[in-house]
Amino acid sequence: MRHWSRSNAFVRVGDRLIISQWLGVIVLAVTLLAVSLLAPLSLPIGVLVASVLCSLALMSPSARLELLGQFQQLKGVILLGYSAVVLSLAALLTRPVTWLDTGLYHYSAIQWLAQYGSVTGVALIFNNLGFVSAWFALSAPLNPAILGARGAAVLGGFVLLLAVLHWLVCLLQWIDNCGQASDRFGLIFLSLLLPIVLLFRLFTQILVSPSPDMPVAFLIGIVPWAILVIDNAEIKPEPPRRRTNHAAIIPLILSVGAMTIKLTTFPLLVIGSLYYLTRNFRSGRQLGVGGVVAGLLLAPMLLAGIKMSGCPLYPSSVLCFDLPWLPSLEKITEVERGTHGWTTWFGSPPDNENPWLWLLRSWLQSERSNLGIVLLSLLSATAIVVSLKPLLESSVRGKYWVLATGTLGFSFLMATAPFLRFALPYLLVLPSLVLLIWYERIFPRAALSGDESGVALQYFFVPPSVSSSYLSRLLGIPHQIIVSIALAVIAVVLTIFLQRNPIAHVFLPPPMRTTAFVTKQVNDITYFSPEVTGEVCWDIPLPCGFIIDPDVRLRNPDRGVSSGFVRDQTIRVEDY
Repeated sequence: MRHWSRSNAFVRVGDRLIISQWLGVIVLAVTLLAVSLLAPLSLPIGVLVASVLCSLALMSPSARLELLGQFQQLKGVILLGYSAVVLSLAALLTRPVTWLDTGLYHYSAIQWLAQYGSVTGVALIFNNLGFVSAWFALSAPLNPAILGARGAAVLGGFVLLLAVLHWLVCLLQWIDNCGQASDRFGLIFLSLLLPIVLLFRLFTQILVSPSPDMPVAFLIGIVPWAILVIDNAEIKPEPPRRRTNHAAIIPLILSVGAMTIKLTTFPLLVIGSLYYLTRNFRSGRQLGVGGVVAGLLLAPMLLAGIKMSGCPLYPSSVLCFDLPWLPSLEKITEVERGTHGWTTWFGSPPDNENPWLWLLRSWLQSERSNLGIVLLSLLSATAIVVSLKPLLESSVRGKYWVLATGTLGFSFLMATAPFLRFALPYLLVLPSLVLLIWYERIFPRAALSGDESGVALQYFFVPPSVSSSYLSRLLGIPHQIIVSIALAVIAVVLTIFLQRNPIAHVFLPPPMRTTAFVTKQVNDITYFSPEVTGEVCWDIPLPCGFIIDPDVRLRNPDRGVSSGFVRDQTIRVEDY
């Protein structure tokens, strides 16, 4: 995708590594979501789709040459270092999935996609099953029945690995004097976000789960990072028009891809679209290319939404179609209020109180984490006000796009769904920008120094056979010591891990939590529910539901649940 865009802004090896990984993840996830409209996302289907996409990517001669060169120059010390990072993260994340939303609907949604694909009217079984996410489609082939629900958290570990590698890329490019504003922003943002993700219970639970919240959190930082890479890259002399047109497609793809993963990234879609528009408004052809790319990426999500619930942007009631499987207006309104209508969550205010002050107090008292949102927002606002003059005087190009990302994102979530797990990444964008601006103001010569080609970093990622590795030269120690340290890290990680976990968990995570269930019947639908009231589905077989309305039936009884579900208009729910 990066080679197809012909963007020469990502000239450094580290930048190319990170952006290629994220673009690949997004394209694969969206493609799988499109395939789910026609077929179940089994493991063989997932392997086939990934193989086809890799083959298409390798049709580019430049992509083949770059990949071949990197493979030829890889050394054992680099592979050992990567292995240490991967093994450490795997051991850290090999824990049972405890995030409630996974048991409520995440894992069930993944199993529907894996066994049947996008099923017509599945939202009638349980409201949340109508939520469409390309992340669930990406998870589906990784959760075949043979694994026994052990692969649910695999993608959480993968996205954390991408974030750690990105942090290392930014760090090494910065300390090697080839750093740019994008490196400093990326390092600061991830240095703020990663400790919170790894140390706070709320986020560690989300991390060890198939929740789309985690990739979205990192993408909220990746999009402004990509904009800073493009706007601050020292491009070799060429027609400015060519540079502008092709580079801006990358933030657009990232932002549209984020939207297909979770609707809370709508502000990113706005930023990515406006950025592309401002860089290409003089070229009708490039505007058309951007529109086609965005449309192709969004189409599977919209079509899956129509098929699964009758609403392309479910749980929003905007543009819903009057289809036989469309939930009742009352159901849609209930889901809307429960997901992004927080002003209705606390009832009506007393007559003698200011409604907005009462609402704010009720919201603050509802969850302790809401106080964190208030404190972080006040900190960010204060930092922006104090740094207004340095911000205006800063030579960092693209800074206003970063500012707009944090401001628009936080404002959108405060108006719709003010949860810390949604708002935190947007809140961290602003202090990251402020710290970047102050660094470049205090150390202007350091900010301007460096070689944009990133040659030194190539010795870390792709070390030439005739030279020492980057780490060896940087630290002034032989390869043998580095290898010994890496082996020691692996040994310590394995020792700690094996003390707490069975040895089998080195290769397979623990199974999903099990729940006793009962069999229920409504019309021609046989389904399963948790035996204990208040419990959720977890690994209960499909279809798992709680209370299915009496007007819901199979769309085609001969084909069973794979045919989908519809509402029987001859049955009045009020009569039951």
